[in-house]
Amino acid sequence: MRAVSQVIMVVLLAALAKMIGVDDFGAVAIAISIGAVGSGLIDFGAGAFWVREYASGRLSHKEVSSRSAGKIAVGAISSSSLIVMGILGVIPSVTLLSGVLLFSSVVSQTALMWLVASRQSYKLSISMLLERIALASVFFVCIFALGIREQVAFGVSYLASAALLLVLSGRACPDLRADFREVGWRTVWRGSRYYGLSSVTISVQGMDVILGTFIGGQSVAGAYGAVSRWTTPIALATSSFTTLLSPVLAEAQDRHDVWRRLRTVVWIPVASGVMAVVIAGSAPVLVPFVLGNSYTPSIGVLQILALAASLSTCSQVAQMVLQARRRERLCAAALACAVLIQLLAVIPMVGVYGALGLALAALLGQIVLLVLFAAALMLILRHP
Repeated sequence: MRAVSQVIMVVLLAALAKMIGVDDFGAVAIAISIGAVGSGLIDFGAGAFWVREYASGRLSHKEVSSRSAGKIAVGAISSSSLIVMGILGVIPSVTLLSGVLLFSSVVSQTALMWLVASRQSYKLSISMLLERIALASVFFVCIFALGIREQVAFGVSYLASAALLLVLSGRACPDLRADFREVGWRTVWRGSRYYGLSSVTISVQGMDVILGTFIGGQSVAGAYGAVSRWTTPIALATSSFTTLLSPVLAEAQDRHDVWRRLRTVVWIPVASGVMAVVIAGSAPVLVPFVLGNSYTPSIGVLQILALAASLSTCSQVAQMVLQARRRERLCAAALACAVLIQLLAVIPMVGVYGALGLALAALLGQIVLLVLFAAALMLILRHP
């Protein structure tokens, strides 16, 4: 079901890219990046931290509920500020869509966290699938039935699907859902220091598209953004694996217990690597067929991103193990180093290779991250 939900998102973005063209889709890709960076900054690792602390019994359901309300409230204020400044012309108009995507992402992240923390994996999959179906349905109804502009329809559909997910998760986890009678303004990020550093680092990574746009223009963002989500299925299995195992590993007593819980499912990252090879090999046929000949530069982008995503699956597992064993500081340092190198590489690579340069910078960042995580795992094995 999670695979289907991700495929729906890929198809939706592909349809939008084909409808509005490379340059206009570049503006949408920038808005998506701004929304993703903003939601990551607001989260500041709180969601992952709450899952671990709630699973270990150090955080009560009442505290999770209060902090969730605080996080959603911060998201509402931040997104409203972006929208108002965009309307007034203080900042570029692309922030109108960014504000909507920012708030929707904050709401969705918070709602999904309740299901992860309560270990309701089946309801988590169902909720994600229904959210994506609602997103696609509202998008196409807005365009073909109501005649709404494509970019506006995208924002409306994102907001509607986030609202649905909030309702579904709230009904499945009544003890954890946001309680706006007791908004935890001061406790949202309490204790999530190194989780926060990791989260912020990952979010800042999304600035590569924004930086690439300044160097190469919207066509770079369009060619890159049109296929950047196509690698999602590669990491999907590993992401599901790490999401569900995170609270389980938090209960592990020692490194031997960690390995015992992991070894039965280590084949999942291997399967993701095989999927990467398939996607990279089919890119020369798949991209022109789905998007049209105007997106030919996206072929090489997809091939490089598939390789980067296959490396990312190993990094996700390593990060999950390190965080579950309370080694957040090592994770934060490794992520910061890898993202810094990636962003610095964007400038010369986009200048020379265009959209392909963004993909090459992402690949370089993943290689550095994997090496650093491997070194960190060796360190904790020698000094548990």
